[in-house]
Amino acid sequence: MASPIGYQWIIDNLDLRVPGSTTISTIGEPGESYRKDHPFQNIRVFRKEYAVPDTPMAHLSFALKHEETDLFLIQCIFDKIGEDVISDFVMMNPGGLYERKIGFLYEFLTGRTLPDPKIHNGNYAGLIDGNLYFTGEIRKNKKWRIDDNLLGDRTFCPVVRKTPLISEYLAKNLGERARELLKSYSPELVHRASQYLFRKETKSSFLIERETASMSRIERFSNALEKSSSYPCESLRDFVRIQNLVVDPSYRESGYRSAQNYVGESRVGGEVVHYIAPDPQDVESLMSGLVHSMNRMQSAVPPVVEAAVVSFGFVFIHPFSDGNGRLHRFLIHKILSERGLTPDSAIFPVSSNILAHPVEYDHCLETFSKKVMALTDYFIDRDGIISRENRFPGLYRYFDATPMVEYLYKTIERVIEEDLKEELSFLVRYDGAKKEIQNRFELPDRLADLFIRLSLENNGVVSKNKQKSLFGNLPEEEMEGLREIYGNHFSQEEMPREIS
Repeated sequence: MASPIGYQWIIDNLDLRVPGSTTISTIGEPGESYRKDHPFQNIRVFRKEYAVPDTPMAHLSFALKHEETDLFLIQCIFDKIGEDVISDFVMMNPGGLYERKIGFLYEFLTGRTLPDPKIHNGNYAGLIDGNLYFTGEIRKNKKWRIDDNLLGDRTFCPVVRKTPLISEYLAKNLGERARELLKSYSPELVHRASQYLFRKETKSSFLIERETASMSRIERFSNALEKSSSYPCESLRDFVRIQNLVVDPSYRESGYRSAQNYVGESRVGGEVVHYIAPDPQDVESLMSGLVHSMNRMQSAVPPVVEAAVVSFGFVFIHPFSDGNGRLHRFLIHKILSERGLTPDSAIFPVSSNILAHPVEYDHCLETFSKKVMALTDYFIDRDGIISRENRFPGLYRYFDATPMVEYLYKTIERVIEEDLKEELSFLVRYDGAKKEIQNRFELPDRLADLFIRLSLENNGVVSKNKQKSLFGNLPEEEMEGLREIYGNHFSQEEMPREIS
């Protein structure tokens, strides 16, 4: 019978309350070794030669060598074991690679200090494998002779695995693909397409929150998106400034939230909670860590990886009472723009794609929110005020952002192949229809635009009332000619939309 090894042995024997490891490792029969990958959990069976003594430190060493880097789980192990056991294990062989890694991780994750191992020679070793993980700017730790190549610091440090899917997207060079697409159209047409997509993105971002915004708020947010790369995101003041731009004036805030918040919905039987954000007392350190992580990743990881880690990290922190979702998507645009993935003066309308594929977006969020909800004990009073009965800030600090990176890559590819192409194609067809109308009937600009717009709004048909009131001077054969030209350029299934 197979017996657990590594993280799973520790979880079972220390009775840890954690979401569980993404990989369950076991020791099988002699000569038996295989791996089975599943959507949510992988099974690895090791030969008996891999067996280790049944002690937490031996199994932790095995996990660091053979399993994923799960910083939250490692932190929970440290909290359960205690400093003396860890110190004794490390000092038995202070120059050993995994003793050094454990010593570094203990100090990194707990903020406490172990005795100096007095390691004066030997090569520095990367903390995590750059072949398996995206790594940050290296910082040398002299005490443990470890190259700290994580994506953040103790207050915020997600990990991102280099999965086959992400490698495929990297090879596609999506930024260059978008630039090549835009090169095949005139600068004037690209500018019109971009202006429409900025407006579409703004409206979609509000619609995701089920909110109807005034034209002035839409205009403010659209302008902010166009200039997103110029907005600094280094401090509380910077984030407050952007929050004030995107919310109704009555919900503007001057600081991070001081109350517990959550994402849920009201039903007849009571409130249904989908996600509980971190405790208010943890928000400031989480946001400080997020900024540090953003700066550390800028020159070290691909733009989409940075955008996903920062933007989803932000929405998981939920630092404000209102506007978190819009700020989350604003950060995507800011990072993609300042890192040069988005072509100049263009935008990838991520929000409109989220609206078109809501189940995928929800699934991405749930890869994290379900872990939070499985661990959180909470209470909601009659007034809908939520109180949490346990804290585990490490879960919000040290999550696996791989699903978010994969999701964002998929979304950006779809935006390029669908949204950008469709908008550019639409404008080519629109201009062609308008030019043909004016060449054939010498209609003024205003009337040509009006006929096309009304036709688009009503499945290719201008109603009899509007035909009479707006085009009453045109003979029926001329109206029939206009309808024919419209049909040559647009299908009956053309979606109603505003004109760029």
